[in-house]
Amino acid sequence: LDLDPTDESDRSRYVDAEVIEAARTDPANASCEYAFGSWLPPWRYPADCTYDASSTLPLIRLCALRPSREAVEAVHRAFPEAAREFHVHWEHRGDDGEGDGNEGNERRGYCALHVACMFKASADVVTYLLDEYPEAMEVTNEEGSDPLMLACKHGASTEVVRLLVRRFPRAASRKDDAGDTLLKRCLGNFYFGPMEIEKTTEYVKCLAEECPA
Repeated sequence: LDLDPTDESDRSRYVDAEVIEAARTDPANASCEYAFGSWLPPWRYPADCTYDASSTLPLIRLCALRPSREAVEAVHRAFPEAAREFHVHWEHRGDDGEGDGNEGNERRGYCALHVACMFKASADVVTYLLDEYPEAMEVTNEEGSDPLMLACKHGASTEVVRLLVRRFPRAASRKDDAGDTLLKRCLGNFYFGPMEIEKTTEYVKCLAEECPA
């Protein structure tokens, strides 16, 4: 699993069958955190937050590699709590500046669902993760983006975007920390080459169909 999901040649070395076999023969490993290389550069971490990017669970890393649903199920069955865990969490500091859980602090990060949406996982994988931990739709990252916003920002399939909107229609009306709506994100996150225009048009059409109001 220690592959770079942002490098297609490296990601292509991923083998579903090996992960499924490892989860079945050594299920205890699914509950251990490993020091995988991070796909989040240091400048993504807010200065006013505490964070720890040193390690993450296999399920969360797996979701960045476009696995099959079978592989995700195998790793999740080995450690069911993994769907509820965070990769890199931020705890916004309260008035005391300590980030110790006092009033005013907010935990943020990436659950497996967020990572799956960022790295173009299949609709089958996203459906499975939604079923296992629907509350992940309420979790935001350091920019205030939830899984739906991340899916639109990173070029997920229209099928995945439609699935997220149908399951959680209120997510379509949210704003991130910058005050941007989902529609603005759809229109503003791509350089407008031919393929990007087509993808953006698909997203906007999907939102219009699923949330006509």
